[in-house]
Amino acid sequence: MSRLPQTISGKWAVYGLNMCGAATLWLEALVASPPGGFHVGATTQPARANNTVGFEVFVEDATSTLGGETRAATALMARGVHVIIAPYSSTLTPGVALVAQQVPVVSWGAASESVFRCPTDARNLASFPPCAIVGRPRFRNLFSVLSPGPTYFVSITELARTYNVRQVGTVYENTAATRSYALVRTPRMSPPQRPPLNPNP
Repeated sequence: MSRLPQTISGKWAVYGLNMCGAATLWLEALVASPPGGFHVGATTQPARANNTVGFEVFVEDATSTLGGETRAATALMARGVHVIIAPYSSTLTPGVALVAQQVPVVSWGAASESVFRCPTDARNLASFPPCAIVGRPRFRNLFSVLSPGPTYFVSITELARTYNVRQVGTVYENTAATRSYALVRTPRMSPPQRPPLNPNP
């Protein structure tokens, strides 16, 4: 059984609703599959005898404060789920992964490095449970479909260095994800010699 604790109101509603819509499309295709099952690559996955799948959307929308994601994950674990698809955002995903450490949690909307790796400063470990050792993976059961946030702008900074641009500025929201986007890490090396940009080649 898979479950989706998704945000369907507030600033991340559009992402949660899109995920629910994607899950619905997947279920419709699965239910309409022939009795022999549905095809994944070269293999055929058997469908249930009655062509039904245990897949639900869990709605927790009683409060505007953090905590709804952990209550949803706790309730889902009590129901014996096998997989949880985390909600959108780097703020909500750790709460789900922390509660659901006994099952795989798939993240499709968290990119902050702090979601997936413990801080390198030991003084900050207590702020990122269950971290106990600096630099270690934060959750063994959390899997992401996105690239880490600090890699988002690497190609931009490399291009800037190639053409000897001295400063690159960015405007970002003060959240875990967007802070990690700003922490771009690039190799320390001298930029190669390239001709200047020519707007009229």
